[in-house]
Amino acid sequence: MSLSIAAPPVPLRSLVRYLADENFNVHIVNGVLRRCPETDILRLQDVGLARADDPSVLAWAASERRILLTHAVNTVTVFAYERVIRGLLMPDVFEVPLKLPIGAAIDDIILCSKAEEGDGQTTTFHSYEVGMWEFHPLIQDGL
Repeated sequence: MSLSIAAPPVPLRSLVRYLADENFNVHIVNGVLRRCPETDILRLQDVGLARADDPSVLAWAASERRILLTHAVNTVTVFAYERVIRGLLMPDVFEVPLKLPIGAAIDDIILCSKAEEGDGQTTTFHSYEVGMWEFHPLIQDGL
């Protein structure tokens, strides 16, 4: 009789990598990391991009294959469109409304982490409104 012993489960490192915008609620970032410590999430301040303009933030997020977490949808959207029109790589953007309760934002970001596929980088601009579970392809391939 042979006896096999299963190895203990190895926690999977999140394939999703986030970048939290400079003014993104730090309580949400901390909550995500507390509940799901394997989440790869950085703040702009952590990578030396404090006070960087939106085009620089989007460029860095795209080059590092990170999904941008932001509350500043109105300003980011303009520069996101410009990147797409110029054919530059564009990170996905998760819009987190300020009115969304912190706990709900944490839950949704963690859930999105587990559901997101791909490398977080495209030549189109996809905006996800966290808390509303709507997907908004603002510019689609082939247009």
